[in-house]
Amino acid sequence: MYPKTDFFVKKNKKIGKVLKKAVLTVVLTPVILLAIFIIPPVNSAVTGIVSTVLSRKYSAEIEISHLYIDPFSLSVWLKGVLVKDQTSDTLLYARRLHANLDKFDTEKLTFEFKTVDLKDVTVKLIQDETEKFNFDFFIPKDTTEVVEEDTTQTHFKILSNEILLENINFTLRTPSTEKPPKDFQMDYNNLVFRDINFYAKDFSLDDSLHIKTVITHIEAKEKCGFYLKNLSTVLDFSPQGITLENLNIMTKETDFYTDRFTADPAFTVIGNTVYAYVGEDATGVGGWFYMPRWFCYSSTDM
Repeated sequence: MYPKTDFFVKKNKKIGKVLKKAVLTVVLTPVILLAIFIIPPVNSAVTGIVSTVLSRKYSAEIEISHLYIDPFSLSVWLKGVLVKDQTSDTLLYARRLHANLDKFDTEKLTFEFKTVDLKDVTVKLIQDETEKFNFDFFIPKDTTEVVEEDTTQTHFKILSNEILLENINFTLRTPSTEKPPKDFQMDYNNLVFRDINFYAKDFSLDDSLHIKTVITHIEAKEKCGFYLKNLSTVLDFSPQGITLENLNIMTKETDFYTDRFTADPAFTVIGNTVYAYVGEDATGVGGWFYMPRWFCYSSTDM
């Protein structure tokens, strides 16, 4: 009887040790991960390693001043992110980036975020005479050599419920042989937008640079003096083209709406007010248009 008792005591002790190790592992792992990103020397070392790995991968200068990950809430904070193109010119700088990850699938490379928030960002996109952009080195090169079709291959996809951009500066420069426009005219080959504020929802991006999102607000100023007070639309963008649905544009003095297709305007001026009488075109049977109603628009500051 005693040997059996000793056997169960020893067995229970082994089970107890295993349980203790399991509990300690579960408890200490998040604490250790959290400590890695809280202790300044360790955080600096990890941030330096990440910057070095990314710089070597893309053969460009990539620096991150501060990286913090909260393993409990799956939140990521990046501060002082600098990406230079292969001519050592600034491609992107972000003073702060915060992303709250909801769920992810490493096999399908799908990442779903609750929110993505960027503040104080500078972006410079430059195209050379060969029509190559300064960000092309980030895009994986396509190969024509196909050994065997891989039906299991997956592509990354990024989703986000909300995206908020605050104080964004954006430059788009493309080569041109045309004369620069006169003062106060927009130069479409050298666009410089300042003070961009952007809010969107239901955002999706895949590895083919296909972007879909519902933009609820964009505010921006262009160097020529153009001021966009608000723009809202449903955006569908790809390298092949761009589609805007339910586009509404508000500038400092004028509003544009595309929810009605108006035609054949007739104008009249009474006092300091101009009135525009327009018909609304609607698609009928067989693709023919008809006018179900008329509208009258007025303005005192055209």
